[in-house]
Amino acid sequence: MNRRQFVRTALTATATVGVAGCSGSGTNSGGAPDVDPDTADVEVAIGRNAPQNQSPYEDSVGNVVPRESEELSMSDVIFQRAGERGIVVAGDATNTGDRVLRPLNAEVVLYNRDEEGHGVRDATSTQAERDRLGAGDTWQWAVTFGSDPSFPIDYFTVQIVANFA
Repeated sequence: MNRRQFVRTALTATATVGVAGCSGSGTNSGGAPDVDPDTADVEVAIGRNAPQNQSPYEDSVGNVVPRESEELSMSDVIFQRAGERGIVVAGDATNTGDRVLRPLNAEVVLYNRDEEGHGVRDATSTQAERDRLGAGDTWQWAVTFGSDPSFPIDYFTVQIVANFA
């Protein structure tokens, strides 16, 4: 499935869930993660400035330190403002190691800087989860925020954590 079709599918699923009055789906439940970030075997994280348009944006956030892993890689991260459907952040997570990862948790946090531009005034987060990712496999994850938060979004972070099976 190509990236545009994947994001379109994620947006459609979010709209359907919102109409049904549910709080989430199996891949975007927003519930408690199955992986504790403090004790996870594998972690990868990035921070990016939030664009105003709907195209991919690659500028890194200066005060967020990216974390890389030899067992897991994150690529093709996009941030899209999807009108009344809210905000979608999506990307690929690839198991670059030779061991199965199980379970995986992707958490996206949207931030608003304070007046000085150094601290955080507001933040909101949601998560996507996957049970298993085999060696060499890629997970096309997406998280959706059902509506634009009540604050301006300056930047976002993505953290994916996993344990070895």
